[in-house]
Amino acid sequence: MAAKTQRSLQDIIDIILRKIFLVVLQQPSKNDPNIVFLTLTAAKILSEGRTLVLSCTMMDRVLIDRLSGDFPSAEPPFRYLVGCYRRACDELKRVVLVKNASFRSEIVFAIKQARKLVILYCRLYVGNPNMFKTSGHVSGASYLMSMIFAKVSTHMDEFGDEFGDDTFDSPPGFINEFFRDGDDGNLELVVQDLFEKLRQSVDGISPLGNFQQPMRALLWLIEYPNNAKILVNHPRWIPKKTNLPIGEGRMIEIESILGAFLRVSALPDSKEFKSTPDVGQQCFSEASNRRSVDLSSLTTIKKAMNILYDGLVAVFHKLLNNQDTQERVLEYLAEVIKKNSARSCMQVDPLSFASYGMLVNLSSVMLRLCQPLLDGAAKWREQIDHRYLFHNTRLDFRQLATMHASSEEVSAWLEEENSSKDTHELEAQEGTSSGTRKEYSLTCECFFITTRVLNLGLMKAISEFEHLFEKLRSYEEDLSILKAMREQGASPLLDANIKHLKKEIDILTQSKSCYEVQIFQDYTLLGQASTFYKLVIIWLVDFVGGFKIPLPSTCPMKFASIPEHFVDDAMNFLEITFGVPEVSEGVVLLSDKFTIRKNIYELLEYLWNIPSRLNAWKQIAREEKGMYLNFLNLLINDSMYLLDECLNKNISQLKKIKVEMANSAEWEQRSVEERVEIMRLFHSQENIVRSNMKLANGNVGMLAFTSEQIPAPFLLPEMVERVAIVLNYFLLQLTGSQWRFLDIKDPEKYEFRPRQLLKQITKIYVHIARGDKEMNVFPAAISKDGQSYNEKLLTSQLFKYVADNLWKIHENRNIIQEFVELGLKVKSAVYEALNEASNAEAILGEIPDEFLDPILHTLMRDPVILPSSRMSVDRPVIQSHLLNGNTQNDPFTRCHLTQDMLIPNTELKQRIEDFIISQRKRK
Repeated sequence: MAAKTQRSLQDIIDIILRKIFLVVLQQPSKNDPNIVFLTLTAAKILSEGRTLVLSCTMMDRVLIDRLSGDFPSAEPPFRYLVGCYRRACDELKRVVLVKNASFRSEIVFAIKQARKLVILYCRLYVGNPNMFKTSGHVSGASYLMSMIFAKVSTHMDEFGDEFGDDTFDSPPGFINEFFRDGDDGNLELVVQDLFEKLRQSVDGISPLGNFQQPMRALLWLIEYPNNAKILVNHPRWIPKKTNLPIGEGRMIEIESILGAFLRVSALPDSKEFKSTPDVGQQCFSEASNRRSVDLSSLTTIKKAMNILYDGLVAVFHKLLNNQDTQERVLEYLAEVIKKNSARSCMQVDPLSFASYGMLVNLSSVMLRLCQPLLDGAAKWREQIDHRYLFHNTRLDFRQLATMHASSEEVSAWLEEENSSKDTHELEAQEGTSSGTRKEYSLTCECFFITTRVLNLGLMKAISEFEHLFEKLRSYEEDLSILKAMREQGASPLLDANIKHLKKEIDILTQSKSCYEVQIFQDYTLLGQASTFYKLVIIWLVDFVGGFKIPLPSTCPMKFASIPEHFVDDAMNFLEITFGVPEVSEGVVLLSDKFTIRKNIYELLEYLWNIPSRLNAWKQIAREEKGMYLNFLNLLINDSMYLLDECLNKNISQLKKIKVEMANSAEWEQRSVEERVEIMRLFHSQENIVRSNMKLANGNVGMLAFTSEQIPAPFLLPEMVERVAIVLNYFLLQLTGSQWRFLDIKDPEKYEFRPRQLLKQITKIYVHIARGDKEMNVFPAAISKDGQSYNEKLLTSQLFKYVADNLWKIHENRNIIQEFVELGLKVKSAVYEALNEASNAEAILGEIPDEFLDPILHTLMRDPVILPSSRMSVDRPVIQSHLLNGNTQNDPFTRCHLTQDMLIPNTELKQRIEDFIISQRKRK
């Protein structure tokens, strides 16, 4: 737009307003379908003796006539108004071309007035859609919702529009100006409608559905303080009881606005409230055939749940930090707890209470809201006031079972406390005379609300998972029994039962996987819950005088009156998650640990056959000695545990049960229930043996091929004796007197291959011996094993006996020869060790205690100082201790300790060397 000198300011404003509103007051020379000729408006203006020129004073009148008129080709009201706003913005950009400064100021004022008027009528129309003529077009609220979705959407969103295809982007600044400074009644109705549409858009949606856009839209809306107030005063914030045949706990979940977002969960729900898309069906059905997609499924669900948690936390955080909305948020949380308080009972009606999904989600949200408390427990713990349990008016804790006090004892104690001199302050705080209640800090409120939410949510869900797991295991055992019975003779009824049981197992497996991915594989959730419960324990211990022994002779009432589930939940949770690395840096569940490591071993075995990868592995073994030693030690520990379990426990139990079942006379006399139970135990043992042997075979095989190429780490002082003990033990198990107990029918069925095991263990001996050509530390280490390799076994020529067996099973000739040679070296090492021991005793005499290792009581050769206890120990001894399982600690103080923290005790080492030299000189 270029201002022309011959045009007056009035003419310029007239032209601009006609462009913005797409109206004319005079018959246009050209027929433009987008421009409306306001014939009646023009006639009225002329009758009033006024010129047909648009101005600021006439905008309101023109806009009403345009919106109220019946113009077939015109846009529907809301689209038209948004278009007016967009055109006003465009005209505002062109004003800079106007050279006359006074003109420019008036034009800017007129355009801004037009834009302001457009926003006003947008609000009026969205709040009262019937005030202007429409012909079945999409409502203004739907357009507005679509604009908000477009504003908060990202390029990652793959979901279509929820409100139809007839949508358009919001002009820059329109959506913000629509909500900014809007506090009239019409806007309240509009925002209420938007919140309801958001609730409907996520109602019954699973994490695989489109909850992300509505979540971002909700968060964007409450950025405006007035919208936040509208939300917490919405009729569906805390909905009133409905006529639906459901309980209040379930009602607040499905009817409240936040409930719709909180119930977005992977956890299974009853069929009446099943969410879509079905997570279990899509991600975990027929699990045995879906292993290739499990990882992507887990990643998708975890990512979706983290997005949900982040969004919910942002919403709660925004509302809790707003003084105008905080109280209503706390009221909502209290209502959720009160309406679901009976959920802690053993039997729960899904129609009466909120879903596991909602309360687990709320558990995660509350834990994240408590993060400042968890990060700075010492600073914030002072704000946790135990009197909240008895004097708050929001939650009723008095109905809960206490640690060690009856309700009468608690009441008597409170009366006594109220009558004491300390109670005057309490009464003043509570304002009993004025009828106002004590104000507790938000930190205090969140702490106690979180304890209740976790009890009803996370802990109850974990309990449900345990029941589900037991049921699944029982069904799987029943299926094995039915299959075994079918082998003896099939029948249509038996086949039908097997088919039905398989279907039930698949459903239970889906549910189990959903629990695992949302709870047990969410290490952030588990870690925060663990930290929270540790805080609970520390807080409670203060009531009994701290971590001191002995405890008070009588239980303090502060502790005795605490709800029982505070301690129960803390103990149960820490027991359940004890050892999860991501939570407490320990070990995972035993079966999971071995399965994970098996996958790692298989991958490494594959990489071993790629020359470039093998060279990289060798480099790691040379340069990253600590990490590689830990890897080898884990491999040895796993092998030891698995083979010991199978060879000394599982197989013998299996044989015992087989003997019972083979005695047909006694077997037939047993009741059906007894036979089913014995068969269930038998199949359980079969599965254990099969699984453990499969894992053990892989571990021993890996020791064989790693020791061939990289034998040096096995010969280090901290490793060699442990390696020797383990190999000797296995050798005796497979060839000694125990062998007769391992003879089972069809060993291949159980992955039990004793010949292959013997070959692999022999190769490990030989591979390590090849790397020990000069020092002979390996034969010496074997000879020191007093449990497995002793003089009795020596005289029976164990190595020659094993060699004879290797000939029978066609082992490689060179391997056998090297193994026999190693046996000869071990024999020599035994006699050398005996001579050295007698000579050392004769030469050194009585060794001073300060020169003896405090753990093994042997003469130290390389003493080091432990930084925590300041004890001096022999370096190989403490290194072996640090490699043993997961014991990364000082054995005397249990403080954290790693090999790089060891301090060489050079002064003591020199004194030991001087002592040895002096003793030898004397002799």
